[in-house]
Amino acid sequence: MELTNFIRQLPDFGAMPTRRKICLFGWFLHAHRNAEKFDNDAIRTCFRKVGLVVPDVTVYLPRMANSKSPELIHDRGGYKLERSVQISLDAKYGEHQTAVAVTNLLADLPVKMPDAATKVFLTEALSCYKVRAYRAAIIMAWNFSVSSPPQVGIG
Repeated sequence: MELTNFIRQLPDFGAMPTRRKICLFGWFLHAHRNAEKFDNDAIRTCFRKVGLVVPDVTVYLPRMANSKSPELIHDRGGYKLERSVQISLDAKYGEHQTAVAVTNLLADLPVKMPDAATKVFLTEALSCYKVRAYRAAIIMAWNFSVSSPPQVGIG
């Protein structure tokens, strides 16, 4: 997932306090970029990518790590989200493992299609599903099922 797409899913993002935005950017880097840690530059880049004024992260990050209830943990090499913050954001914005498994199974299907026409419908249905255009995905899946030649000897 791209950062701009993630932020578009958060209608109240613009009104969030800077500390919350930093936590969300940190979570995005952990969850979607597989970054074990992040630094000042990574957070600045996130603010720029979504078209926001970049705050002085050299002040925010240490304060967030050194507060009574730290939101970040600092060690050599950068920062990472404090465990309870990570768990909270995973629960709110992360994908459940079963959803990930289903998505992976669906992604492997087009390769198994023998007919080019049905492969196009299936690929389009999966593209719609990935961007959460579920009605369009249903319609494309219907088109796929109608255009598919009958399978003989399955069972």
